[in-house]
Amino acid sequence: MKPRIFRGVPLFLYILAFATTAGDASSHSHGAVRSSVHDRVIHIHMHNVLFRVMDNVVLQIACLDGVVTPSRRNAIVSLDDKNSFSLNMQTATTSISSADLTALANGFILPRAKTPLKNLGFTFNPDQSIQVKGDFYKVVDVPFSATATLHATPDGNMRMHMTNMTVAGVIHQDLLDVLGIKISRVAQPERQQSFQIVGNDIVFPIDQMFPSPHVHGYLHDVNISGSELNLVFGNGKQHDGDRQSAAENPPTRAESYIYFRGGTMKFALLTMSPVDLELVPLKPESKKSFEFSADDYYRQLVEGYSKSLANKGLLVYMADEREIHGSSRPVQP
Repeated sequence: MKPRIFRGVPLFLYILAFATTAGDASSHSHGAVRSSVHDRVIHIHMHNVLFRVMDNVVLQIACLDGVVTPSRRNAIVSLDDKNSFSLNMQTATTSISSADLTALANGFILPRAKTPLKNLGFTFNPDQSIQVKGDFYKVVDVPFSATATLHATPDGNMRMHMTNMTVAGVIHQDLLDVLGIKISRVAQPERQQSFQIVGNDIVFPIDQMFPSPHVHGYLHDVNISGSELNLVFGNGKQHDGDRQSAAENPPTRAESYIYFRGGTMKFALLTMSPVDLELVPLKPESKKSFEFSADDYYRQLVEGYSKSLANKGLLVYMADEREIHGSSRPVQP
């Protein structure tokens, strides 16, 4: 912007006026950037969803409110690329079975961490403890067993405290303590961002526990119920669909759904901006929960159909993942 020149006005006042104008323009520019970043955020709401994170691992989501954001700058979220976005769970009530936690540990967490720990197995006990079995690899596999308890850490991650350890079937925790031998000395992973061992405690960062899409969240509470490990994220308040705001409520009420709103998202050959997309099971009467797979979502789409709504949103009836992929996990009646 070129300043107007008036006779008799000192030069430094022109410079000051121009700098102020330029500063205002810069401020507007930064505001536009902040606005554009905000516009890229997609709100997501889930209810009664089985989210298949690996072929043999399902995270059970009773309810979830969060946001989906692009993983890369100046990119958009694409359902066809699960590495293109991150899921931030603001509040969520989730669970995972002992069998699925075992598969997740051995199929993803341990190999990624490059640790001497191998062949972990978990059994949940009624007293909230866990029986842990596995191997330390030191030239040969050395078996161990222990009792563990789980806690949420102050920074929102999961801590597993192990006691009553027995190594090679004969060396008990008491002798290990006398010798000053801790798990951290024999099994610390090379990639400590995957998890860390502090003494006889294993600390699992939530944002490193699952394969893509990247998952973030503040773990508020962890507890065991039967064969399920319950993970509560956010402020610990339970989700109540009847108390949601109108903006959060999906256009079509369903027992199971995934609802995206706001921001920009691509799926198949379509791009929605702003997003207003609700995914519901094709056969809602046949089950209580809807299984969704980020890897196989398009096959789920093909087996179903979509309906355009009056608000220009899209309602998609999707086939359940168990019906098209096959699963040993029974479809709930």
